[in-house]
Amino acid sequence: MKDKLILQQAAREFPTLLFPVFGTLLAVRLVKNAIPGRILMALFYGLEQTGAVDPDGTVGILFLLSIPLLFITAMISTLLNLGAFRLCLGRGEGRTEKMPWTIFKEGRWYISWAVWMGVFPVIWRIGKQVLFAIVTHTVDADTVYRLYSYQSYWNVALTLLNLVLFMLLSLSIKTAYLRTPEQGFWRAVGFGLKEGFQKWPQTIGPQIKFVVPVSVGMSLISILLAQLSFQMRSHFISNVCNLTGSLVSLLAETWVLIFYGILAAWRYAPPDGVLEEG
Repeated sequence: MKDKLILQQAAREFPTLLFPVFGTLLAVRLVKNAIPGRILMALFYGLEQTGAVDPDGTVGILFLLSIPLLFITAMISTLLNLGAFRLCLGRGEGRTEKMPWTIFKEGRWYISWAVWMGVFPVIWRIGKQVLFAIVTHTVDADTVYRLYSYQSYWNVALTLLNLVLFMLLSLSIKTAYLRTPEQGFWRAVGFGLKEGFQKWPQTIGPQIKFVVPVSVGMSLISILLAQLSFQMRSHFISNVCNLTGSLVSLLAETWVLIFYGILAAWRYAPPDGVLEEG
């Protein structure tokens, strides 16, 4: 199927997939960002009111509780995100649709994805932050400044690589896993990387034409909203800008996920020619 036809099919499917995918991505954000913070704040308030634990002990308890909480919420949000993409991929392949939240009923097939794509990134982020904090506190100010400068350049390079390569490799791996989850995570990684590199010439065009502009547009909108909020210096306007930015970002993520589902259905071959049962 030509790129234009993939775009047209994604546009046709967008209205019917909008609410389940948008709602699932909203739930993902709440589970990852809002809910853990609320739970920890409630626990902190409860411990503070009882007076049974001193302030340092309260912080220590909350830190210990935050680690399993982060792992649990990461696994839940990862499975929800995978379920949303499964719905989009299923629509592209013309299979019987499964709503995103039904993925929890088949958790035994997807637990390896939740662990490696949910828990491991949390461990990596925590470890990286701890290592960076240790390094910055053991070197002089000039070295710290250079480290921050290098990190900025590294982040820019990673952003560009993500747009032109990593997102497509991740899409290929996710597609391979969803088609044969019973074969395990690492088999999907191996097949997905091979398929992703082989099909890169066929997927980079749609990525640049229909996904990169959305990402760039979202960045520009975020900058404009931040500038507006700063210029107005109003708490109400700031909240409106933040809410608007979040809604636009969720709409952009919804579009990309739906488009990726159609793109993957037409461009990536299934492992061993076996499709997931509908």
